[in-house]
Amino acid sequence: MVAGGAELAAEDPAGSAFQEAARRFGLAMYGLLLWVAWRRRDLMGGYRYPVWLLGVGVLAWLVTLYLGYNAVPGAA
Repeated sequence: MVAGGAELAAEDPAGSAFQEAARRFGLAMYGLLLWVAWRRRDLMGGYRYPVWLLGVGVLAWLVTLYLGYNAVPGAA
């Protein structure tokens, strides 16, 4: 039987704390990547990042934040 997230957290609190830290770091890095792609055109040789694509990326980031927040037991 495969342990679910709540069962795993009960068995290994240090592991679940590491997973939570990794999740937050990953979400922060994704947000930073979106910001850099939008603001620093010189890094891509003058390439203009399409605004609609930035909007889709921000929407995906917000949905990921929402789903991640609701996936943590007791946080919602």
